[in-house]
Formats: sequence, C-alpha cells, structure tokens
Amino acid sequence: MLGRILRSLGVTFGRTGPGSTADRGGGGSGAEQAEVERLRQWVLEQLRTHPLKYLEQVPEQVEPVGPGIVLGGQMVDHHAVRMRCPGGGEYMMNVSKMHWMLRGRWSPEVMEGCLAHMLRGYASYLTMNLDSWEAIQPALLPVVKGEPHPEAVAMPWGSLTIHLAADMPQSMVYVSPGHIESWGRSPDEVLSVALANASRLHAGVTVRKLPREEAGGWHIWAVEADPNYSATAILLPHVVDQVPVDRADMYVVIPDRSRLFFIEKPGLGQDRIFLLRAAIQMYEESNYAVSPFLHVWSGDRLAFATAQEITGGDQRFLHDGGVLVPGIDSDKPMLVHIPEERQTMMM
Repeated sequence: MLGRILRSLGVTFGRTGPGSTADRGGGGSGAEQAEVERLRQWVLEQLRTHPLKYLEQVPEQVEPVGPGIVLGGQMVDHHAVRMRCPGGGEYMMNVSKMHWMLRGRWSPEVMEGCLAHMLRGYASYLTMNLDSWEAIQPALLPVVKGEPHPEAVAMPWGSLTIHLAADMPQSMVYVSPGHIESWGRSPDEVLSVALANASRLHAGVTVRKLPREEAGGWHIWAVEADPNYSATAILLPHVVDQVPVDRADMYVVIPDRSRLFFIEKPGLGQDRIFLLRAAIQMYEESNYAVSPFLHVWSGDRLAFATAQEITGGDQRFLHDGGVLVPGIDSDKPMLVHIPEERQTMMM
C-alpha cells in the first residue's frame, strides 16, 4: 500500500501543477504545448507583419527558438522568439511566460497589450546599466536557494538562502558585493526593493489544492506562479496565507525554483518519512534545485524539520541522528542527515 502511494507521489506530486515540464516549456500535455505553440506563431506573425506596433524599429530577423536547445551554453527550456536588431543587438522573448501571464485571456486587446508590455520591458533592459542604482531597481528580485552562491550576496533565511538578482531577458545576474558597494546601498535596502518587486510580480498568484488522487491521499497545495520564481513566493505572506492550514501544522517543500508545495502534516511518522523521500526524489530530478528537505515554520521564516519531528520519535526510523528513508533506486534504506541552520550573512 505504501509503495503504491509513494509511486503515485513520485509521478503526480512531482510533475503536476506549477513547476511541471509544461510550465517550463519542455513538456506537459500535448494540448497545452499546442496552445503555447499557437501563441508563439501569433507572436511571430505580429512581429513580422506589424513590428512597429510593438517595437521602435523593424527587426532584421525574427525566429522561433526552443524548447530543448542549447544557445550560448544555456539550455532554452521554454518556447521563445529571438529578434535580431538592425544595430546588431538581439534578445529573446519567453512565449511560455507570456502564456502563463495571459492565463487563458485570449481577446485581441489583452494579447496585444501583454505582448507590448513584454517587449517594452525587454527593450529597456537592453540598455540597462548594472552600475546604476536608478536603472537597476525595476529588475531586482529575490531568489530563494538552498546553498549560497559563492560570488553573490547571500542572506540566510532560516533553512534557506536569499540571493539578490537582476532579472533580464536573456540572463539573470546575481548581485555581487561589488554591485552593492557601487550603488552605495546596504544589502537590506536592496532586499527591500527586490521584495517589493516580487510582491508586484506575484500580486495575482493563487495557491491551488491538488486533488487527493494526485496528492497520494494527502492534503497538498501548490503555488501557481511564474515558474522561474515560484520558490520566491515563500517570502510573501499574502501567498502563504492562502493555505487554509495553520503554519504549525504544515510542511513546506521547495525542491526547485519552479515548485512550491504546502502540505498538511500527516499524523504518522511513517507517512512523513515517505513525504521526505518524495521531496528528495523531486530535488534530485530538478534542473534548478533548491532543497531536498521538509521545512517547518519558525517565526516568519523556515527551518528544517528535524529527524525527531519527522519520525515522531519512532526509533525504527532514527539512526545516528538521521532519518532512515526508503531508497529511491532500490529497497535499501538511505540515511538522511538534517543539516543545521545557517546563522551568518555572507558577502
């Protein structure tokens, strides 16, 4: 019985809802992928026949790119359109993200407005000066990760780490200590701007409860956000507060940047162990991994769920301070040690 539930979790809990391959542009249902491709064809037609309706100059070339190709050493895992400008510059527009922004609103006015909004933003980023505080502020966003990036400003947030990043059309640039110094700002000031930007980005984000059959019989809520920043939504109280479960009674699972789950704690330690196993499996299969652990709330931030808390003190599943978890590739148990919290800011 438990094996069947675990297999269900590995297939559905790990690959449905936000953060599925459909959201990243590389898979998903055939119907959804066909819809994204139809949107891309519409964008291509608009830019080839009415470019000055959206751009200040007619591009020399407009072509579809991705998903599933490597460009400039980076995997393009979404449906995109690449535009080459007469002056030699080029940039890509993420059509998969536009599809998410539209959310089924297919009227010509809404589609044209969304396309114009995205292209205006891309054009402004082309001339963005990373050394200018005034210019960079609109692009700043917080990025939630597990381990800190060695060359970036990193702020411990309980069991996770907050990085600061400038989000630009073709790349995301981590904010370094040198950037902070050149702006004449403190890390807290920059974080405040980034959080305000994230609040606007996630203003309409909803939290969806998964059907019980998808969730292996448990109560699981998934965040439906921009897949590049789903994990960041954990920093926003208005998103977390949508879950109708007291914070003391939930686990938070953030396997990668595209997926954020809230789970009502099962009563049995054995069930909690299987949730930990599912979190580890999702983490190991992720392209942009964040954390393989179960997290609980400690004040206004997350902490690691301890081995004692997960097992309920059941000595059968406790060993050497860790949790004995069924193996992912075999029936042999694996010992999972829960790390300690991070305590210091790294710059």
